Amino acid sequence: MSSQARKEKRRKKIIFHKRFRVFLIIISLIIIIVALVCAAKSGAFKPTAKVTFSNNNITIYQNDTQKLKMKYDPKDGKIPSLKYSTSNKKIVTIDKNANIKGINAGTTKVKCSTSKGTTSTCTVTVKKRVQSKTIFLTYDDGPSGNVTPKLLDVLKKYHVRATFFLVGYEAKTYPNIVKREAKEGHTIGIHTYSHNYKRVYASKKAFFRDFTKTEKLIIKLTGKKPRFCRMPGDSNNSFVTRRFARSLIREMNRRGYMCTDWNAATYDAMGKTYSVSYMTKCAIRDIKRNKTSIVLSHDSETKKTTPATTEKIIKYFKKRGYSFEGLDEYQGKAILFI
Repeated sequence: MSSQARKEKRRKKIIFHKRFRVFLIIISLIIIIVALVCAAKSGAFKPTAKVTFSNNNITIYQNDTQKLKMKYDPKDGKIPSLKYSTSNKKIVTIDKNANIKGINAGTTKVKCSTSKGTTSTCTVTVKKRVQSKTIFLTYDDGPSGNVTPKLLDVLKKYHVRATFFLVGYEAKTYPNIVKREAKEGHTIGIHTYSHNYKRVYASKKAFFRDFTKTEKLIIKLTGKKPRFCRMPGDSNNSFVTRRFARSLIREMNRRGYMCTDWNAATYDAMGKTYSVSYMTKCAIRDIKRNKTSIVLSHDSETKKTTPATTEKIIKYFKKRGYSFEGLDEYQGKAILFI
């Protein structure tokens, strides 16, 4: 190869390398630009928001649950991952979603830590529950596929526990609803299996055959033996004499059950269709008359107003310092009509 040819080859090689380097630079710039655009869209360049508790002093009652609210500055800043802790788990516990639960009366600190190492604290005071300011919502004749899930949503929204007196054949039809009731902390009780009054009250043997069938089903679905029961039609109905009713109750007590009626109601089983407003007023009137109220309502498939009525009752009494519990927390004597 001549000297001139070698020079030409070297020149072309240099040009190729220069062009290749330019190409690599352009590609790199494109990749960087795309990455920056994606990062900007994802908020990577937003300033990290400073996190503080919306309320630095919180009061709840024993066994109540409340979600702590946080505020961010700036509001449109990048929200860091948060970790919560409490200085005394015997007074209050807190989960990863900032839900606190009052355990025992007292005061403690709850801390929020960010991934950037900054912290914020608030003071939580747990007060002892006063039984006279506790309402026990109870629901008969469920579960139903159209009413009970909506009712459970309302109870969950307000962190309220209630009691469900189940009809066995409905529980067998909707086992997952029963499991949800138990999982969300509600008290499960026995109402009847067949809800056929003539069959249930035919004899003491017939009553407890129906009763035991429901008991076994509840244990199978929840893993827990129930402690409460409610007689179909209450303890003073036209299908039983007082003597027979008392003998049934004595046997239920012997088996470890509390049989209970009620002292307040929404009057949703009076054979008439009342408005949500009217039933709420009736329940409020009854509850105000009592030191402690066990409230009767129903969650069978025809009781479509039960969730809305329940929500109004909860909102009214929550504002006035009342709490709501399942009958597992009940400390009084059984309320009976006989």
